[in-house]
Parts: sequence; C-alpha cells; structure tokens
Amino acid sequence: RIADERTSKTLELENKISMLE
Repeated sequence: RIADERTSKTLELENKISMLE
C-alpha cells in the first residue's frame, strides 16, 4: 500500500535522524 511505503520512508528518516543525534 502507498501508506505502508510512506510509513517505511518515514521510519527510515527517523532512524537516520536518531543516528545523527
């Protein structure tokens, strides 16, 4: 589903941000 893809991308972005912090 498109929503699932958007969620996956959001989770990936959050993971990258958490790694930067």
